[in-house]
Formats: sequence, structure tokens, C-alpha cells
Amino acid sequence: MKRVSNVYESPKLVVIDKLPSVEYGLSGIMRIFRVSKSTAFKYRHTIIKDACVQQGNKIIVDVRKALLLFGVSDVDSMIEDKPEEEFSSVSLD
Repeated sequence: MKRVSNVYESPKLVVIDKLPSVEYGLSGIMRIFRVSKSTAFKYRHTIIKDACVQQGNKIIVDVRKALLLFGVSDVDSMIEDKPEEEFSSVSLD
């Protein structure tokens, strides 16, 4: 356990920076959830499948939707409000 702001918390539960609204690839999933590559691969094909779009070799992850699917509450405070133009043209359906 790590002491963070006078409270002992697991490092995985501490949000250090705000997350971007879009992440790319398995490395992006690894950054969002702070997991290993094999766990990110499992998440991509199971829990957050509906938040991921693949175009060729590029995986695009809608961070807000991924966190909601994962069951995280208060998602809006964790994500930057910076719109991503490239992602807006991609359909998640």
C-alpha cells in the first residue's frame, strides 16, 4: 500500500492525471486501467469490447465508454474535455 494524500490506497486506484478522451492500442488500455499487456488484451475482447473500434492495425478506444463499461463511477471528472476530431468521424456501432 502507498500513502497518498493522508489516505492509504492501492496505487491502481489513484488517479494522477486526467485521461484523454481517446486512447490508441493495447498500450492505451494498459494506461487507462494500469494493467499488463495480457490483461489489456482480455479487457479489449471482453469487458470493453463495445468501446473499441479497430481500423486496420489501429485500435481506437473511447475512454469514457470503456470506464463506464468497466463500472467506474464519476467518469466525467477523470477525463479531459478536449474533443478528438479524429475519433468523432469513427462510428462505435
